[in-house]
This record gives sequence, structure tokens and C-alpha cells, in this order.
Amino acid sequence: MATGDGNSGNGHHGPLEARNRVGREGLVVHKGLFELQIDREGSSVILTLRGELDLATAALLESTLLKLEAEDVGEMVLDLSQLEFCDSSGLQVILQAATRDRQNGNRLSLLKGGPEVQRLFQLTSLEDELPFVD
Repeated sequence: MATGDGNSGNGHHGPLEARNRVGREGLVVHKGLFELQIDREGSSVILTLRGELDLATAALLESTLLKLEAEDVGEMVLDLSQLEFCDSSGLQVILQAATRDRQNGNRLSLLKGGPEVQRLFQLTSLEDELPFVD
């Protein structure tokens, strides 16, 4: 399978500019103040989110999750521990991914975010509804 999405290299596709690089840790995608790191370990994928997940960056996370869900991935871990901010757009993407996951095999788990990010899940009563692990 091809690893690219056909949009890299020319800089003219996608809703907003994103910079990609592959390093020792895997694929890292930057978009404004948001960074998405994708690490593969066997059939498992760890998505580490850094910076700000908001209206401007939620679509990047959503498209990445949808692409991975279509692959034969054993487990997906969404690591929120380095996320500094998450608004309702980011929350919606995470909630929709968890909903799809419940219907398709329960492969998704979430690593808790810092106090400010985790407060969003507490205020919306979603902390106990989403598949958080310690």
C-alpha cells in the first residue's frame, strides 16, 4: 500500500498548510500550533497530540483517524498527555472516533491529558464515557 495521500510535495492541496517530516519517532505532522506524531509498533498505532487541538486543526486529526480506521490496525492509542488545549471541535472529533470505535471493535484507547485538557472531558461528563486508560 502507498503511504502517501497524494497531496504531499506540491503544497497546493488540503484546507490549510501542514508540514510533514519522518523522524526516528515516525511521521510528524505540524499545523500551526498543533503537532500530530504517528508511531507504529507492530499492528498498533500511537497518535501523540501536542499543542492546540481546535477548529483549525481538528480536521487533520479526523482525517488521520479515518485513514487509520480503514487500515488493519490492531490497537489505536490517542495520547493526549502533551496536548495543551482542546476546544469543542477537537472534542467532537475524539467523541466521533470513540463512537465509531464502539461500533467497529473497540480498538481505541485514550491516554489522559493534562489538567486543563482533562477538565473539558469532566465538564462535558465524557471522562467516564470515553475509553481512557492510565
